[in-house]
Amino acid sequence: MITSLSRSTPIPRPRRRRRPLPWFRALLAVATLLLPGLVAAKSVAAGTNRACAITAAGALKCWGASPGDGGGGSQAPVPVFGLEQGALHVAQGATQSCVLSTGGRLRCWGNNSYGQLGDNTTTARSTPADVVGFASGALDFAVGAEFGCAVTATGGVRCWGRNHQGQLGDNSTTQRNAPVDVPGLSAIRAVATGYYHACALSQAGAVKCWGYNNRGQLGDGSNLNRLTPIAVAGLGSGVSAIAAGGYTTCALLADATVRCWGQNDAGQLGDGSLVDRWQPTAVLSLSGVAEISVGGYHTCARSAAGAAFCWGANGNGELGDSTRLNRLTPVAVTDLGSAVTQIATGTELSCFRRSNHEIRCAGNGDVGALGNGFDGGWASLAQSLAALPEAVDKLAAGGHIGANIQDGHTCARTLSGGAWCWGSNYRGQLGQGHTNWSRNGPAVVTGYASGVRDIGAGSGHSCLLTQAGAVKCWGGNDQGQLGNNATGNRTLPEDVVGASSQVTQLGVGIFHNCVRTSAGGVRCWGDNNFGQLGDGTATDRRSAVDVAGMLSGMRSVSAGGSHSCAVSSAGALRCWGDNTYGQLGDGTVTARTTPVPVSGLGSGVDSVSLGEFHSCALLSSGAVKCWGLNDYGQVGDGGNTQQLLPVDVAGLGAGSTSSIEAGGRHTCARSGGGLLCWGINNRAQLGDGSTANRYVPTPAAGLSAGVNVYSAGGYHTCATRQGLVYCFGWGENGPLGNGRETDYLQAQAVATWLVAGDVIFRDSFQ
Repeated sequence: MITSLSRSTPIPRPRRRRRPLPWFRALLAVATLLLPGLVAAKSVAAGTNRACAITAAGALKCWGASPGDGGGGSQAPVPVFGLEQGALHVAQGATQSCVLSTGGRLRCWGNNSYGQLGDNTTTARSTPADVVGFASGALDFAVGAEFGCAVTATGGVRCWGRNHQGQLGDNSTTQRNAPVDVPGLSAIRAVATGYYHACALSQAGAVKCWGYNNRGQLGDGSNLNRLTPIAVAGLGSGVSAIAAGGYTTCALLADATVRCWGQNDAGQLGDGSLVDRWQPTAVLSLSGVAEISVGGYHTCARSAAGAAFCWGANGNGELGDSTRLNRLTPVAVTDLGSAVTQIATGTELSCFRRSNHEIRCAGNGDVGALGNGFDGGWASLAQSLAALPEAVDKLAAGGHIGANIQDGHTCARTLSGGAWCWGSNYRGQLGQGHTNWSRNGPAVVTGYASGVRDIGAGSGHSCLLTQAGAVKCWGGNDQGQLGNNATGNRTLPEDVVGASSQVTQLGVGIFHNCVRTSAGGVRCWGDNNFGQLGDGTATDRRSAVDVAGMLSGMRSVSAGGSHSCAVSSAGALRCWGDNTYGQLGDGTVTARTTPVPVSGLGSGVDSVSLGEFHSCALLSSGAVKCWGLNDYGQVGDGGNTQQLLPVDVAGLGAGSTSSIEAGGRHTCARSGGGLLCWGINNRAQLGDGSTANRYVPTPAAGLSAGVNVYSAGGYHTCATRQGLVYCFGWGENGPLGNGRETDYLQAQAVATWLVAGDVIFRDSFQ
């Protein structure tokens, strides 16, 4: 869970129309996120097009543009390089981000054209670099458009970066690539920054400001720039907190009321007018305030009772009131109730942390700034972050070779029984109630935050098994694969007719599905063009039908491309359906509409897993055998010759393997706690750091030990290690779940939070 939020200061830019979210995104009710090991956040920052949060364990995670992991933008939270622990407070400027960590160490990353990183260079950094003179001792800091300021251990203030308006307060307009002292300040406890001005709050509760003053944001009764600090009129004492953003400044008084001054053309001062104020003016209808945050053109406050209020510009829904109307006085943020514990604002973005450790953001979603797995659009209702809430114990990677790549998606079951999916959603396979947007990070399946026993992903559809023994499916349904006795895609889970109770195990294929019942029987539904439903026909079925001769006595079932297999309680394996490439293992290429025994395996089979045109069995001895299509080495025997009968997988003899998973045209196995994969690798789905096909089992890089569960899809593979999910392969439309759409040759962590502790937001868009 998150412990802190921050916000960023952007460069002023013309207001422009944004591509709106469709109704389902703008008005969608969102779910809570509590991730594996994600402790309460201590600081959250929301900026122009990015935001960050610190977990209670002190790890920093960011999303949007330049998140600090050395990569490109991310639409879901990613870890910041070198800050796995110790982070205390995070803040963002127009093009830079900074973080304060244990011991007062201050580091920044991003653009550095004006020396805004404070590292005595003008070299851009994609990962955090130390601010000169602040390897320790910083007490507080704030980041402006292209500059920053920090409170020293002795209560002074030092600033660095761009200085064209005197915003560094050193009585000059000279750019500084390293921090310089601000004269005339002592006993300072906090600083705040806007675009090009800064303010300091003393221990005595007095406020002084300096820098740009075109809209009266310095509060001295004039609009003259000040190169050194000047007192704010009427605020010589009695101030408990300050916040600044854009050309506006606000103060929280000791009596829990708020006063603001500066620019007001969008109503961001909250005094009911559109008139700039050069001195502090009271915000109307607002009392009992515990926290304030000023964005580019809007302002938000949190009451001591836990309610959130915002006012000012709302063109991108940043006020979170379900509209895009500017507000001249405070309005309540919709759908947050009285559970808000922290707030943070950016230029056109607001984020809120709730008492259940959930973070929601509203406003401009460019470059994934909302952190909800989307790029672009706007949201007038606060959206949950796209990240898993806790450890995962079941995985399902969907898609198949030769399909439109849009069908790649992944689903997972968390330890508490929640169902989460991410990736392509063009047929509604994520279970979000719509088909319009894919997601680059996890989202809970609507209505199933708990109560799920198992989950599966096919090609454009998904299914889950509830703890009560009922099967629900959603997504593509052109061949009856949802089992709802109908056709037509479904964007939310629906009951499978004939499998709505007493189901104990689920097998999801490309366009058909099978289940094992509590009586040990097997039932299937969906596409049946090769007899893969096992009912003696080749007729598609829109509801579950019994497999011939399998009313009882079966241990498990698996569904593949257009064939199916089941293992009996005695360990005998039988298969049925398509046999074009010998994938039924009976020594022929004849399709079977009812089950036939797999030759040569007897009663020694532990489990079976099916690919698109090949099959693999884990024997009770721990050895692995595969058969069927072998054009890319997916059978694992060292060659690429089709096999009509089971053959040994190279290096996976008796005692070597604990589980197997067949994907589209690749296969993976867990051996000694590590993950081995082989077969097609054109999209890096083997995770070995290359795109070379492998004809024998090859270790997946970074997953040599500690692998718990895993799943192989069409073009990607996912695995868990210590409950965290890692994916690799084709990233288009987000099936890797790491906030990006890039292919990855090695394992990448799926966006996730760790659970525990409380969150402490600190706004830093100043």
